[in-house]
Amino acid sequence: MNIVITVDSSQVDSYVEKTLRNLELMPDYLARVLGKDMQIALGYAQIYAPVDKGKLRDNIHLELEGENSIALVSNVINDYGAPYAIYNEARESYVRRAVDDMLPELIADLKGTVMDLFKV
Repeated sequence: MNIVITVDSSQVDSYVEKTLRNLELMPDYLARVLGKDMQIALGYAQIYAPVDKGKLRDNIHLELEGENSIALVSNVINDYGAPYAIYNEARESYVRRAVDDMLPELIADLKGTVMDLFKV
């Protein structure tokens, strides 16, 4: 008497294929999430920045740093050539506060994106 067990590997193959395809897509998806959430942090930083004439607030912006990195930048030089933004960041910490306030949303968005990519 022989016992024969047959396994249909097409479902496993399909799962592996989809997983590999999603791994290839992941950097693009994560970059989009990061970009969206850094826009939110930019808005927070502009709200939190101390305002006299608005030069500091209006100069806060995002810059791409390499292929997968976005920086929230505030690099204003005052009328005397001093790094005005650094002084205010040290005193008020408006950029750090903006990033800290956005971080829970970024983490939730990244988790959601990864989970969505690996749904079968």
